[in-house]
Amino acid sequence: MKRRPPVAQAPAPTAIGVFHLLGVLCIVLLPHLQRLPLWVSLTLAAAVLWRATTTRRGWKLPPALLRGGLTVAAFAGIYASYGHINGLHPGVALLAVMTALKLTELRTRRDIRVLICLLYFILATHFLFSQDVWMAAYLLACAWLITAVLVESSHGGALAPRSSLRLSGVLILQALPLMAVLFVLFPRIPGPLWGLPADSGAARAGLADSMAPGDIQHLVLSNAVGPVQRGGLPCALRRPTTSAATALLARARVQFLRRSQMAARRHRSE
Repeated sequence: MKRRPPVAQAPAPTAIGVFHLLGVLCIVLLPHLQRLPLWVSLTLAAAVLWRATTTRRGWKLPPALLRGGLTVAAFAGIYASYGHINGLHPGVALLAVMTALKLTELRTRRDIRVLICLLYFILATHFLFSQDVWMAAYLLACAWLITAVLVESSHGGALAPRSSLRLSGVLILQALPLMAVLFVLFPRIPGPLWGLPADSGAARAGLADSMAPGDIQHLVLSNAVGPVQRGGLPCALRRPTTSAATALLARARVQFLRRSQMAARRHRSE
């Protein structure tokens, strides 16, 4: 019987490539730290430090059972922090945690490229929170660094860091005209692109976009107890006094009469 030829193992990532990837990961996730729960930020820091130490000292990666347990625990932690999984903030937090857990199975260059794709995706999530000019410049620089890590990984670490950065800059500059053409010619989709005009799971306060006569009256005559100030807490809404309630009710009645008169005039003119 002929023996099967041994299967070639996938090339392992270089140590310098892993360190470069960890540095870019920290830079990309930096703006998200202010909106992530504290335990998520600590998990990201612990995963980066553990991966750096593992790469330097040659430790073995955790088994699949432990990685699966960490994944389930991270999912349960996101659900416990937000009360749901769907939504803008829970989705970004879950993506950040899963990206950090991907560091625990970084074995081959293919894993490096998968993690680079996740970094590109995380890069786009920043625009869901801010579209300022400084944020666009920051994310453009992050895209330059991510592409440099991708170029370095494709060449197996044979290129010098300056060569990788130079080639990455050339690729970014070549992509800018295509980006401008797509920005001008791509059809505008009505409504938000991501289907999330606001965080669907977040609490909202204030008045609605439209009001009808009687809404203010029901609001004023509500018997619900409003929050009050206690100790050093900031001032909160209190139940309106009798004079304020009377003024609001009178104003609502005046608006209702004006609308009724305008409707009657239109009906007569027709």
